[in-house]
Amino acid sequence: MNELTTIKFHGADLVTTNKDGKILVVMKPIAEALGLDWRSQLQRIKRDPALKQGVVKLTTPTTDGGLQEMVTLPIEFLNGWLFKISINQVKPEIKDRLIEYQRECYQALHDYHYKGIAINDRLVS
Repeated sequence: MNELTTIKFHGADLVTTNKDGKILVVMKPIAEALGLDWRSQLQRIKRDPALKQGVVKLTTPTTDGGLQEMVTLPIEFLNGWLFKISINQVKPEIKDRLIEYQRECYQALHDYHYKGIAINDRLVS
């Protein structure tokens, strides 16, 4: 069975698990926290050529003793999924945070391609 843990990501708690040394993020709670329809997001993930390659389905025990299948993505795929979300689809209270995050993604991609490096100032001491 897979043990679930939480990690911080931009001030939010993400449900994750570790499989073969790789951090996998449980996607449904993130979609629901953003106010997105999980089934629609799952279809988007499956249609995306890059994201669908990262999908890992895991089975974990439920609180009532049953088993639950979860869809996960490697944490390095999470940025790409979040980057594609339309601001108009999320809960109003999430919009500003998502816009800030997406702007940071634009800057990081620019810096990586034009400067050869992208630095996260929050992580540099």
